[in-house]
Amino acid sequence: MKQAVTIVLVAFFVALSGCSATVQSTSGKSYLEKYSEVPAAETDVTDGVKGIDQLVREAASVEPVLRFPARIGLARIGEYGRLSAIPEAEAEHWMDLKARLGGGYGDFVPINPLVAALTNSVMTREQRAAMDTVDEIRLAAARQHLDAVLIYEVSTSRQVRQNALAATDFTLITAFVLPARKVKGVAVGNALLIDVIQGYPYGTAQADIEERKMATLWSVESKTSAMNERMRAAVTQALTDEAEIMFRELRLQIAELD
Repeated sequence: MKQAVTIVLVAFFVALSGCSATVQSTSGKSYLEKYSEVPAAETDVTDGVKGIDQLVREAASVEPVLRFPARIGLARIGEYGRLSAIPEAEAEHWMDLKARLGGGYGDFVPINPLVAALTNSVMTREQRAAMDTVDEIRLAAARQHLDAVLIYEVSTSRQVRQNALAATDFTLITAFVLPARKVKGVAVGNALLIDVIQGYPYGTAQADIEERKMATLWSVESKTSAMNERMRAAVTQALTDEAEIMFRELRLQIAELD
């Protein structure tokens, strides 16, 4: 009896495997001055269409204007790459981050999908077609008078493999009882802090976790669904830890600019 109980116990493991944060506070003006003597291609504008040389220079011509405390938007990219509401389990971790940082960093303001929809409603069909999700987020952030916006995305994936016990799948009882499937879940979180007006990238944060467990043939789907929910919350927590590192380093660099 003891052996049977041991067999059906679930093996549960969560590991932090990859976390990182980067910060940028360099001046576009200073960057371009280094190349002021380098001519752009003569054919950089053809029939009113800008060439890559001109686009590169325009992309570089942004300045780190963010100062703390600031109004910082929080935008979540959800299913199908669209702006989504922030689930309660994830929102708790972002509010914890706000508390850890303290009032010196400012306020965190969720980007409301309804505000984004309202902002988009005044545009033409052609304008909406030309925009991507980040453009929509910047417009909604501008409508909410935010200085910067932290855009984050959490994705999950799974891998299910059979083990030796899968040979018993043909019996109804063993299919319900024996853990004949190895389930591996991976969750990845990415965040990007940008200036609303310019699109200046102030920093990035990344985190991922992995969870492994055993499941029976009939419990794979339910266990995978529960696993994904846990991992989304867990990787968000890890992501907020990296975002905290990013914000603290960014504040130090920005202070040196003044």
